[in-house]
Amino acid sequence: MTVRLAATTRNRRLVSGVAASFGAMGAGSVASLIVAPVMFHHLGPALFGVWVAVTALTSVALFADLGMGNSLLTRLSAHRSAPQDMAGAVAAAYLTLAGTAAALLAGVVTVGVAVPVGPLFGVTDPRLGAQAAAVLVVCFGAFAVNLPLSLITKIQLAMQDTARSAGWSAATAAWTVLAVGGAAAAGAGPLTLIVCTATAAPLGNLCNTVHYLTRVRPGLRPARWVLQPGVAGGLLRLSARYFALSLLSSTAASIDGYLVARWLGPVAAAHYGVTVRMFVLLNLIVTVVNTPLWPANAEALARGDLPWVRRTTRRMCLLGAGLVGAAAATLVAASEPLLAAWIRSPDFHGLPTGVVALLAVWPALLAVASPMFMVQNSVGLLRPQLVGWGAYLVLSLPAKALLVRHLGLAGVPLGSAAVFAVTVLPACAAGYRSVVARQAGHRRRIAALAPGPAYAPALTGPGQPAREGTCS
Repeated sequence: MTVRLAATTRNRRLVSGVAASFGAMGAGSVASLIVAPVMFHHLGPALFGVWVAVTALTSVALFADLGMGNSLLTRLSAHRSAPQDMAGAVAAAYLTLAGTAAALLAGVVTVGVAVPVGPLFGVTDPRLGAQAAAVLVVCFGAFAVNLPLSLITKIQLAMQDTARSAGWSAATAAWTVLAVGGAAAAGAGPLTLIVCTATAAPLGNLCNTVHYLTRVRPGLRPARWVLQPGVAGGLLRLSARYFALSLLSSTAASIDGYLVARWLGPVAAAHYGVTVRMFVLLNLIVTVVNTPLWPANAEALARGDLPWVRRTTRRMCLLGAGLVGAAAATLVAASEPLLAAWIRSPDFHGLPTGVVALLAVWPALLAVASPMFMVQNSVGLLRPQLVGWGAYLVLSLPAKALLVRHLGLAGVPLGSAAVFAVTVLPACAAGYRSVVARQAGHRRRIAALAPGPAYAPALTGPGQPAREGTCS
């Protein structure tokens, strides 16, 4: 396959993957809109509140995979031409997360049986407290089971089968609606409805895993489910860096609500938090658009197609900034009527337009940085991102405290955007240039040592000539 043909195929997969991901995101959103009122009606306000709180805790517990999913994604993307290495990495990831899931499941059952769960959620009624314990065990038990099963989405992303993965996600969303609706129509109890929602993702991922590893890509299925210490050690070292990066970036992105409450009071935090939620969708769009670039960059670098990586990264930076900027401007202009129609409360008042406009800067900056992040992720080079996000956390707190003192609420988003621009963006750009320079030097060495065209496929996976930031 020529470089031109490979690039054409890569572009087609990228476009179809992004389009399918948007479809899956829409299906998930529609499913949530349908399921939430059904659950509220059948659970009642108190138990519904407990369920919401427990599911929020499971979202926080996503860190329980310790970065293993992203580590596997990087390893598979870099070794697409070595089935034996890929199968060994798959086995190591599944066995490692199976052990983590077993430990988490045992801990959840112990807590549900031995610890009064009700007070953890402000519940004083003993009957509701017992139900809260059951909800905790069901939701966290399903979450634990889903830890290894969810690896299939990373495997499919690494193989650039994003459209297939999105199709299964949409099917899972549809199954959730059917299961909850059917259980409600049959007069099932509240716990049954919660079981239907909690088990939808593990069941969907289980079916997806069996089908994909037996029918679509049986070569990825390990012949022996044996933990190879060398492979597992490499995955764990890289996953530790991804775990640290997730902690840093997530903390940086979510701490502002607490800071507003601490400095300006809970009422200001309520108005700020509601307004921020309008822009969360933009962050999700940035993720959906750019995540398929991760394996596509790895495959391109493995083929020595550095021009495609440069060209695509430049285009995605411009495209992302333009799309997110236009969407953010629309939200800013329409924020007042949108929030009034959404909240419908006389106690709520929107933020000043200047503050809302500053909130729109963050997703626009993230849209510029994300394509460069994906290039670094494709080779497992995380140190620049760790440095950038670490510097952001250290510098943003005093900067926002100073600006809040002089500018009020506007100081929080202004400080976030300003510090991001002088810490994360330069570190992101430096990491991107490092990958490009490394791959350009590797291509020159290949061209000098071997006859034939300069675009001959690389002899090793991306990032392999330099050991720093790789999982090997």
